[in-house]
Amino acid sequence: METQHFSTVTTFFRQKDHNDSALKCLRSVARHYGKTLSWNMLRAQKNRGCDSLKDVAELAESLGLRARCLSLPYTALVEEVSLPCIVRWNGQGYIVVSGIVENQLVIGTDRKTITVSSDEFCKNWLQSGSDRDAILLLDPTPEFYRDENDSDRPKPTGLRSLLGYLKKYPKLLRQLVLGMLIGTLLKLILPFLTQSIVDVGVMHNNLNFIYLFLAGQLMLMLGRCSLEAIRAWLLLFISTRVGVSLLTDFVAKLMRLPVFFFNEKAVGEVMQRIEDQKRIEMFMSTHLTVILFSLLNLVIYTAIFALYDLSIFGIFVGATLLYIGWISIFMKKRRELDFNRVHLAGQEQNKLVQIVQGMPDVKLANAEMLKRWDWEQLRARLFRQNMQLLKLSQIQQIGGLLINESKGLIITFLSAKAVIDGHLSLGAMLAIQQMLGQTNGPTEQLFAYLQQIQDARISTERINAVHQMPEEETDDHTKTGLLPEQQALIVRNVNFQYPNSNRTALRNIRLYIPHGKTTAIVGSSGSGKTTLLKLLMKHYEPSSGEIALGNLNLNNVSVRKWRSECGVVMSDGVIFTDTILNNIALGDDTPNPEKARQAARVANIHEWIESTALGYHTPIGGDGGSISQGQKQRLLIARAVYKNPEFLFFDEGTSALDAQNQQVITRNLEEFFRGRTSVVVAHRLSTIRHADQIVVIEEGQIIEKGSHDELIALQGRYFELLTTQLEAAA
Repeated sequence: METQHFSTVTTFFRQKDHNDSALKCLRSVARHYGKTLSWNMLRAQKNRGCDSLKDVAELAESLGLRARCLSLPYTALVEEVSLPCIVRWNGQGYIVVSGIVENQLVIGTDRKTITVSSDEFCKNWLQSGSDRDAILLLDPTPEFYRDENDSDRPKPTGLRSLLGYLKKYPKLLRQLVLGMLIGTLLKLILPFLTQSIVDVGVMHNNLNFIYLFLAGQLMLMLGRCSLEAIRAWLLLFISTRVGVSLLTDFVAKLMRLPVFFFNEKAVGEVMQRIEDQKRIEMFMSTHLTVILFSLLNLVIYTAIFALYDLSIFGIFVGATLLYIGWISIFMKKRRELDFNRVHLAGQEQNKLVQIVQGMPDVKLANAEMLKRWDWEQLRARLFRQNMQLLKLSQIQQIGGLLINESKGLIITFLSAKAVIDGHLSLGAMLAIQQMLGQTNGPTEQLFAYLQQIQDARISTERINAVHQMPEEETDDHTKTGLLPEQQALIVRNVNFQYPNSNRTALRNIRLYIPHGKTTAIVGSSGSGKTTLLKLLMKHYEPSSGEIALGNLNLNNVSVRKWRSECGVVMSDGVIFTDTILNNIALGDDTPNPEKARQAARVANIHEWIESTALGYHTPIGGDGGSISQGQKQRLLIARAVYKNPEFLFFDEGTSALDAQNQQVITRNLEEFFRGRTSVVVAHRLSTIRHADQIVVIEEGQIIEKGSHDELIALQGRYFELLTTQLEAAA
């Protein structure tokens, strides 16, 4: 195919806008994976902006594709990337790279493609003289293959849910099954060879015949070993990729769950779901084909026993069914024990994480031994649970072993008697013994196989329980991404109760938060201040009542759109293990250094950042491990300012600051707050005396509202709180 010139390529890829370009690229990728996306459905997504590859990735994931954005050099794109992929093209929009042949790349959108040289591609792909740029990798998930008409049908559960991940590898699966069948046939030939050697070679003293069959057995052995190696490689390839996809989809699902899920679930419980993923991957990579192979052998050998002797066949089938029945008796109890074990393992892991994270406090309190005993007590409970599982497994194994050994003895006796009675030849008896030996292994391990199947099923059930949870925001197109301008926040008769709690946290809250003004919320600890703030940030939905922006109910607003307009500083905010710049510009895939510097100046931390070794590129630890609480809080303030939001929510946003820093930052924030709607929760009342409106909450109810002067004149609860703080300061 002839290489195209730049002007031709530019004309070919010019689209109406970035959205149009992105939709055509996604349609092209979807067609590559066997699904045609309707233009009507794609245009329904048109309200999503596609100004960056991250925006395209979010749109792709809403369509059921797994998205991953990487920054790679051209050599890595050619050698390592699985095509097709999406890249930006010289500011003209997006293109799909669908193939690379020698020095040329096949690129296109929809069904139109052209070929460009590598030099031309790099000139229009690599930006600002960089030797690398971003690409978007897309893979289908099981959700991608679900029909729009199947949306109301329940999703597959248990081991059936794994089938969606295996659909990507039909060719490899066919090769795997073919290899398994050929391996089984080769294995089946061995007993008949043994019978022929005895009945023909040994009984007739034919040494040449024995040499011939030994050579045949050698060839069969080499063939089986080769097939086994190929089968193991194919299985490893499939299981590894399925395992990665399972884990990626699980983490992606976790990130789409509502905030309250993480408030209810401890870290240990979430990590146990990760362990479930590993158990499924191990099942698929090492156990699945062994189980299928053994069961196939069992079925075929059972049929062969029927050809030799019906009484032997009857004993073999009866003993096998008795064996399976014995194992099945314990399955329900084992399932209960396994669920309890996982629950305890989650608690134990969470306890250990808390101890490690809180070690400075533990040491300051000289509580090392007490905390260790607390953990050891939980560990002992987990040990007892594991012992119960082991005891159950031993009972299963001993009973199964007795049944299996008894079966072998009876069949040996019957086959020997059949030889004496003249019903079987000596070679046939030896063939039966060889087949019996080959089935003893799978039969004895059958209880382990069934346990592994049950373990995998339990793990998939636990993971599917997370996958079936309602997401924080679905692709409901009734949710608007357009917010009315310069409108007040209105809280109407809101009541709220935390999940799994009998206490009402907020009762009949009615509040008008004017646009462009600062509203402060004060009250005693546990009165409901932070809860109200979380409702305003859409972390939770009210149990009753509504929160509106002007006449628009916040329930009808896209969660992502609302939070993109909100700057937040929470008392328990997190500093991630990353550079200072990436921590300030959290959520921005292309951080703006100048914008980050301006935000840092507002937070009065610019000078400290510049004094560090690498400035804004200095790495800092998780949870601010390498910085003080005051520095951490100022970085969180800078993060909120960087977003340049319309709405600001501060929960004890300056509580860790010294008086001097607080005074400077308060003055800077007053300037930054101007024209923005701000809601500030504060215990230190001196920081909010200039707020336009102060709201006092006690026991989940608003008891006072007004300005600082009005509430002082009222001499109510606010006056009491302020007096108490002044007396404490004196």
